[in-house]
Amino acid sequence: MLDLSNTCSLVIGRTGVGKTALLSELRKTAEHAIDLAPENLSIDYIANSNILQFMHSSGVNLDVLFRLLWRHVIVVELLKYKYSIRNETAMDSFKQAIGGVLKKDKPKKKAIEYLQKWGDQFWEETEDRVREVVSSIETELSGGFSSSAFNLQGGAEAAKKLTETERREVVNKSKGAIQKIQIKELGEVVSFLAEDVFTDRQKKYFVLIDRLDENWASDDIKYKILRALIEEMRTFRSITTLKLVVAMRLDVVERIFSEANDTGFQEEKYRDLMMPLMWSQEHLQELVEKRINYLLRYKYTSQSINFDDIFPGKVGKRKTFEYILQRTFNRPRDVITYVNYVLDASVGKSSITQDVVRGVEEQYSEDRSRSIIDEWVSIYPNLSVFLPLLDNRQDGFRLGSIDGEELMAVANSVVQRDGYKSDTLGLSAEKFLNGEISESFFRIEIARSFYRVGVVGVKKDSQSPTRWSFEERMIYTNPNVKGNSRIYVHPMMWRRFSIVRSEDCAKDA
Repeated sequence: MLDLSNTCSLVIGRTGVGKTALLSELRKTAEHAIDLAPENLSIDYIANSNILQFMHSSGVNLDVLFRLLWRHVIVVELLKYKYSIRNETAMDSFKQAIGGVLKKDKPKKKAIEYLQKWGDQFWEETEDRVREVVSSIETELSGGFSSSAFNLQGGAEAAKKLTETERREVVNKSKGAIQKIQIKELGEVVSFLAEDVFTDRQKKYFVLIDRLDENWASDDIKYKILRALIEEMRTFRSITTLKLVVAMRLDVVERIFSEANDTGFQEEKYRDLMMPLMWSQEHLQELVEKRINYLLRYKYTSQSINFDDIFPGKVGKRKTFEYILQRTFNRPRDVITYVNYVLDASVGKSSITQDVVRGVEEQYSEDRSRSIIDEWVSIYPNLSVFLPLLDNRQDGFRLGSIDGEELMAVANSVVQRDGYKSDTLGLSAEKFLNGEISESFFRIEIARSFYRVGVVGVKKDSQSPTRWSFEERMIYTNPNVKGNSRIYVHPMMWRRFSIVRSEDCAKDA
């Protein structure tokens, strides 16, 4: 990650895989690290703008505006850091420092004009500057509209009441306003930074953006805003001494790409930016041992403690760490959660036994089930209604063994929920009840959703290996599921859903 020639800078992973920890380590290691805290970016403020909501719902493409916003914010943060702009006096010194450079370079005239326009706000808080730019954009967009004819402040609800003719008028009038937005000038500012400011190759700069997807609501505009950030990551690669490092949850990135409706924004075109975060067994065990030492070393011993020093050698036929790891998505949070349950259950006991390790599994399985539902609520808000279809299944069951009555029952349950159409599961349930899709198709949609969140693996046929989504390095692709495919429930969920396993398998586990 410290290598600026390595283009990987979009850190992708599921909840609990360690994205924030990676950026935290980079922050400690890098000499010049600039944090862009999500709470200072006013994303909710942008997404809730009535005028932007009105335009978006009317069909106006706001992508260029969101790109402008990111470019502006990042440019200003870089200049603030480089020239220590913390007050008006420092701002005046900055203007003097760059004035001489830009006067000699006429092609960069637009850059100085842009910096002069916004310079007075550079030293303000990021949140205030973001709102200032959004206000400017709103003014540009609303300038050509009569308030009596168009209720721009009515937001998305007002846009829904427009006729097709009115929608076309909104889109056409907005195009002119969008063309006036200073995206070109900002492009020249980036060139100025690359050619005249960040030129010392001995100094490496990192802009770190994390936690953008915390408390994430399913909001189309927010996904558009994050798409714009991914696109702008390419823009700033022209500054060879700089790397933008952005951490995003896997499901958010998947939705950004799945909802893109233009050929210019496709996942394969951005793979060189992506860094899927994955862990080996060795690294996970090392992490757990650090955790154990932190918890136990100073309380019980001054010696370094290894995993095998306090855990039994095996559980069943498996090494204990492998037994625990089998019940995770190979991510730190799962492993540490299981180990913490074991340690808590061992308080007051002389040793940790196999029975203790097995005994906490039901509690752990329930915990992880709730965690998965919470993790995927923005993509699959109806997931909790469908998961009971796994209750008491044979591990490796045929997909077709979910019978019509079960499908009918779960479909009827989900359509009773408010907002059930907000995910593919709810929409498929409605189509199934209306006779628009077959039982087989409905089963396949359910299996694909279960696969995506990780609760099941899919074995397409007898010649194919079992696929698990958490083992894939790229963003989600639909598994090739057939009506007779075998479905394997992840060991993490065995106790939660009382999965029936063969005697040999049960003994080995």
